Amino acid sequence: SPSSIGRYVFDPYLLVLAKVEQELVRVKDYASDALVLRLASSCTVSKLHELNSDDIGNASVTAVSLMFMRCRLYAINSRKTSWWVRASLSYMSLLWFTSFHNHRAVGSYA
Repeated sequence: SPSSIGRYVFDPYLLVLAKVEQELVRVKDYASDALVLRLASSCTVSKLHELNSDDIGNASVTAVSLMFMRCRLYAINSRKTSWWVRASLSYMSLLWFTSFHNHRAVGSYA
């Protein structure tokens, strides 16, 4: 079921349309921080921006979600950043990702 924030959804298919590298879209190594950093890079966000999609809301939610994934990873792995910056980044990403809602088809209980 799609995850939405307001009227917009996180749309991973936009990454395919933006021609993001296939190894970043279809992940095989789920423990690799390097893949997340490459996926949540300015290059990926630029590709989403250059897509010039009519559905700018979904592209924006997808780009902001990638940014918050990167912030969360930085908050976890940073060793030189103060505790309050790491806590703030973790809290902001928590707020963003817990603001999503899952929609199910009517009559679906799975």
